[in-house]
Amino acid sequence: MNHIPNLDPSGIPLSVKWYSLVRPITFKSFFQTFSRFMISTISKDQSTLCNGTFYPKDRLEKLLDNYGLLLFNNYNEDGNNHEKGHDGPNTTINQQNRLKSIMVSKDLIKLDERTGKAKYFIFDKGSDIRTIVEALLSRGQIRELSDQTDPNLSYNNGNGEISPGEVVGISLNIYNDSNTAIGGVQVLANDWDHGKMDNGFLRPCGTLSDQWPSENEGGKGFDEGDNINRGDCGFVTRDDGLNTLSVDGNNPQPEYLTPVCFVQMSQNNATYWGAQEEYAESIGLEKRYCLGGEENPRDCIIRAIPGADTGWFSKIDPNATWGESLPDENGNAKFGLHNITLFEVNKNIVPGTKFMCRLRARFTNCKDCFFNEDEYAGDDYLDYEFSGEKPFKILSFEFTVVD
Repeated sequence: MNHIPNLDPSGIPLSVKWYSLVRPITFKSFFQTFSRFMISTISKDQSTLCNGTFYPKDRLEKLLDNYGLLLFNNYNEDGNNHEKGHDGPNTTINQQNRLKSIMVSKDLIKLDERTGKAKYFIFDKGSDIRTIVEALLSRGQIRELSDQTDPNLSYNNGNGEISPGEVVGISLNIYNDSNTAIGGVQVLANDWDHGKMDNGFLRPCGTLSDQWPSENEGGKGFDEGDNINRGDCGFVTRDDGLNTLSVDGNNPQPEYLTPVCFVQMSQNNATYWGAQEEYAESIGLEKRYCLGGEENPRDCIIRAIPGADTGWFSKIDPNATWGESLPDENGNAKFGLHNITLFEVNKNIVPGTKFMCRLRARFTNCKDCFFNEDEYAGDDYLDYEFSGEKPFKILSFEFTVVD
C-alpha cells in the first residue's frame, strides 16, 4: 500500500504495523466485512442472486448470532477514514437479533486485585528468555535487540524481578470481572498517544480514564478544557505520530507517540512522573547509550521490543483469570510466545528506580472497544483513534528496578 491505512496520508506506509498489531483481523472484523458484502449484494431487497431471490438481512444476523458472531452494531459501510469515516451509509443491525452474542464492557477487565494474587508475572531466567528471543528472531517477528543490550543476556539473573541490563518477559494477570466469558484478549505494549510535550519532554497525560497521574504528580492536560489543539492530551494523532514537526500557525504543536513506561523523578523533595529521556539526563546518561539510540531517546531506559510488544489470551472465563480458565494438567497457567511481551532494561538504571507502565487491552466480544453505542449509531471508531485510549482499557502496573 502506498500510504497509511485510513489515516492522514502524509507519512510513510504503516500498513504492516497497522494490520498486524493495531487493527488485526479478528472474528469481529472478519464477519463484519463478510456481512457488509452480503447486505450490499445478496441481501439487497431487489437482489435475485440467492436462488432467484434475496437473503434477508435479519436471517443473516440471526445466523451469525447463533454462533456468537454478531459482534458489531453497524456494518461500517463508510469505512474508517480520518475525515470521512462517518459520512457514508449507516446500516445498523436489528438489536433484537442479538441473543447469544453477548457483549461485555471493557471496564469489566482489570488486573487481578484479589488477596494473594499477582497482578503480573515476570520472566527473566536467561535460558528461557534466550530461547524466546531466538525464536522471535528466526521468525522475523523481531529484528534485533538494542545495541545496549548484551546479546548473551548475561545480565539476566533469574530472580523474578526486573533488574538493570535484562531482557524480561511480562504477562499481565487479567481478571474478567463480568458474568460472561470473553475471548480474543489482546494486550498492547507499543508506543501510543498518551503524553504531552512539556519543556522539551513528554509528560504523561493525567486526563485519561485511569486518572493517573494527578497534576501534582506530573500529569498534564488538565487546563485544556474544550479548546483542544494538536499536541494536546485531548487530541489523538491522525498519522500515528509520524508528523512530529510544527505544520503552521494553526497547528503549532508536534505529535508524538509515547512509550508505555514513565519513570518516577525527584525534585525539591517531591516526586513526579517524568519522561525516560529526562531521567537519562538527570543521571548524566548520553543519548547514544539509550536503548533506542540517539534517534529515539524517548524509550531510553525501558522499552517494549518492537514485534514482541503484544500478547494474546484466547479466553477468560467469568470471574476468573486466563490462567484459571485454561490451566495445564497441573493446574498452572501456561505461558508462551503468544502471551508474553518482552521489555529491554537499560543496564545504566539506578536500582531502586520506580516505573509505571500503561498498557492497553481489548477483546473480541467487547461492546465498546471497536465502536461506541452512543455515537454515530454504533459506527466503528475511526482508524486514527486506535493510536489513543478510546478503544482500549488502560491496564497500568508499577514496578521498582532491583539489582
